[in-house]
Amino acid sequence: MVDAAGEIVDGSDPPLVIIQMVARGVSDEPDPVPSDDTGHPGL
Repeated sequence: MVDAAGEIVDGSDPPLVIIQMVARGVSDEPDPVPSDDTGHPGL
């Protein structure tokens, strides 16, 4: 699991985004979603 926060830097051209990510946990369980899954069919 990861917590993340981001912010667009004022006055940057092109826009620059600063992102902070903090790992909050790990798992050795396999991902139940296949890598070729495109998500919900209606989205």
